[in-house]
Amino acid sequence: TRFNVRQGEFEMAVVVGIVDSDPERRRQFIQATETHVASYGELTRHRWDHADLTLLAAAADSTPVEHAHGRNGFTWIMGDVYSAENRSPATFITTLIETSGSLALHGQSGYYLACTVEVPGRVTLGTDILGMFPLYYWSDGKVLLFSTLPGLIHRHPNFRKRISAEGLAGILVQSHMVNCQTIWEGIRRPEPGHALQWQAGTTVRTVPAN
Repeated sequence: TRFNVRQGEFEMAVVVGIVDSDPERRRQFIQATETHVASYGELTRHRWDHADLTLLAAAADSTPVEHAHGRNGFTWIMGDVYSAENRSPATFITTLIETSGSLALHGQSGYYLACTVEVPGRVTLGTDILGMFPLYYWSDGKVLLFSTLPGLIHRHPNFRKRISAEGLAGILVQSHMVNCQTIWEGIRRPEPGHALQWQAGTTVRTVPAN
């Protein structure tokens, strides 16, 4: 993804995350994706581990990337939030979550991707109000994978790479995704204006922003 809102400069960022209670599968997935992320040699790489979550990112030094620990758990954010004003985006989003619940991380003005883990295995993901920041996800109920690049999701051992007829038809016929389905079966984008919630053992929920 490119564009740093506050500075008005074009940048690039790569994000990939996994929520999985199996540490060996997490290790294998991150190891498989690190090679690709490292290919962006001009970008600074970051990694965060919290409970069942591992996040890997590569971004320009001028791209805001922050995390915070609040009463409700761990929060991570990349990008800029206009309404944060003089507060850091992570502090602003953490305060929103503590006062209004985890869905409050989604739908703020700006350009960002945010993630919060309230308890191990339960995660909420959200973007700016227009859904401009790219977010793709896949889950089999045991694992949640998400990334700014759908191709990175392929690298998990549980993922079976199959073409989606619906996704392919949408690209070929309409030149865009239909029903938020990519060309890879099971890899989707949330609808604009919707946050993503997942807990181990359940299906992914996309929830309209407040």
